[in-house]
Amino acid sequence: MKLIDLSNGLFYNDLLQTDDTSVVKILEYLKANIGQLNDLIATSYIIEGNEASPELLLDEAAIFGNIYLMNYYQRQQKNYLGASGYDNDWSEISEGDTRIKRTSRNEIAKNYRLLSNDIRDYLYKISESYRRWKCVPASLHSEFYSDLATDLTKTLQQP
Repeated sequence: MKLIDLSNGLFYNDLLQTDDTSVVKILEYLKANIGQLNDLIATSYIIEGNEASPELLLDEAAIFGNIYLMNYYQRQQKNYLGASGYDNDWSEISEGDTRIKRTSRNEIAKNYRLLSNDIRDYLYKISESYRRWKCVPASLHSEFYSDLATDLTKTLQQP
């Protein structure tokens, strides 16, 4: 699988075209961090131009994509906890029948941490499976992605 295809898949399918990243940023991250994949699954990929050499197989691309997602959610957590993450002093306003409740930045950061931890746990499972049998069990893919999609949808729908 080409790195640009992996970048497109991550941006359009996993991150749902968020405003804080782009296909080019994801591609640059993947090129700069191929060593993480090599360390995790004991391979020896190198970057030549904009591509990994030898070309990534689907299982290796899935592992590499999860490395990116784990790091992405860790960065999001830090963004919400950083200096720009300062909360105003109100969390709920009500007037008559109308009620506005703001979700705390700490709660959002906790959700990102949970997502990152879930991906990390999954990443260790699939990388261990890859190192032992050179494959990622299909059942792990389906269980993880359905649970992750449900969790992410709930997180993003919070007011």
